[in-house]
Amino acid sequence: MMARDVPAELRLVEEFMNSIDAETGADDLGTLNLFRRWLADHDLDDAAASADEGSLELARRVRSELRAEADDHHSETARRRADQLDDLFRQVPLAAHFGAGGEVTISPVGSGVVGVLGDILAAVVLAGPAGSWQRMKICPADDCRVAFYDRSKNGSRRWCSMQVCGNRQKTRTYRGRSQATKIDPA
Repeated sequence: MMARDVPAELRLVEEFMNSIDAETGADDLGTLNLFRRWLADHDLDDAAASADEGSLELARRVRSELRAEADDHHSETARRRADQLDDLFRQVPLAAHFGAGGEVTISPVGSGVVGVLGDILAAVVLAGPAGSWQRMKICPADDCRVAFYDRSKNGSRRWCSMQVCGNRQKTRTYRGRSQATKIDPA
């Protein structure tokens, strides 16, 4: 849904974070077969072929931590979670590579699912200094919770869609105030 807004280098990150649907409960990492299908749908056939229960569990942990981090960048909770993210990086090692022209890239050391998770985490690492990782957010609407990229000028966008989730919340707030006024007109 939001892929048109996300920079190309974070597209797989966003799609991975959105592999769970809060509204329907559908989870592309719900079973090994669903995970293999998600990988194949993203042209990650080698990873799909080698996926096992252990790599599925690791993928779930990576997704959960990335979603939690994007949900509250810079909070105290996020700082405590840093240890868990560091642990995941030890399980999904990355390496820096220097090109002949002086360019530096980061890529996964492993292959298969660990390689795919490495690509996702490498994109997050590279997006950090550029400020684009901090613009990956989770919609606060309980019936949405979609990961989206905030392209607003000052990075203060709250909802994945003001027309849908933002409007629903404004309507709920208005109705709540109206109900309170009818109950207690004082």
